[in-house]
This record gives sequence, C-alpha cells and structure tokens, in this order.
Amino acid sequence: MSSEAALIRFPNGNIYFTGYHGCGSRINNIIFEDKAQLFIDAFADPEEETFSLTAETYEQREAFEQERASRVYDDIVEVEIFTPYSGGMLWKAKASEKARVVVTCLSEMDSNSSVEFESDLEYPEWVKVIGIPSTYSLNSEKWLNNQIKIKNR
Repeated sequence: MSSEAALIRFPNGNIYFTGYHGCGSRINNIIFEDKAQLFIDAFADPEEETFSLTAETYEQREAFEQERASRVYDDIVEVEIFTPYSGGMLWKAKASEKARVVVTCLSEMDSNSSVEFESDLEYPEWVKVIGIPSTYSLNSEKWLNNQIKIKNR
C-alpha cells in the first residue's frame, strides 16, 4: 500500500498537513504548516527522534510513551481531516493547534463521521481551494520528475 498527503482543517480556517499511511489506514499525529514537509518527511516526529537518540532501556521507552499519553492540551478542538487516498476521505477528529498534534481519530475508521468520495468533484470546497498536493505516494523523485514534465510541455 502507498502513503498520501492529509490536510487538517481547524475551525478558525487554518490548514495543516501530515502524511496518511495507506497500509495502516491512519495519519501521522504530528502536523505541520508547510506543504513542502510532505516531501521531506511526511511522517516526522522530532520528539520521538530526539528520544531515540538517548534512550537506552525498555523502561525509558515505557516512561516516554506514558508521559506522552498523559499530556493534557488546553486548546483541543474538533477538526476535519481529508486525504485523497482511495478516492478521498473526510472525517472528524480532535487536535491541538498550539501543540501541532491530532489527539483522537487518527484513522477514518475511528471516527463516526467519515465520508468517502468517488470523485474529486465531490471534495469539500476548502480542499479544492487549498489544493491537495499530488504526492505520488510521497515519493519526491516521482513528484519532481512530474513537475519537470509539466514545466517542459
């Protein structure tokens, strides 16, 4: 299975990006403002990467995971998540804009409000306006080659 881009829309209209794992049917919980991050590492987790450099024991890993799971955010709101994967899907989740994390419903299967689309003509208007990056399974080489082909037409 491939991976794809995902857009996260907050009630204030701000839109963020992350990666959608096709095989796991879930998004990365870390979100970012810059579309370009999709081609750098759509599944980045800087906190995890820093921890991995210093962790030495299973107990440290367990403590790290427990600490992350127990965090409380004071700005949790309902967001809309959209991915063009498999024709397009939209669902509701909860996220913290200050912390740049999605905290519930990382998968459309976890949400009781998911919608599947059969055509990009059915996509929500906000998705059409922002534009969904055509990531070609988040393969930057394919994406860059396609951009060169388009430019040379």
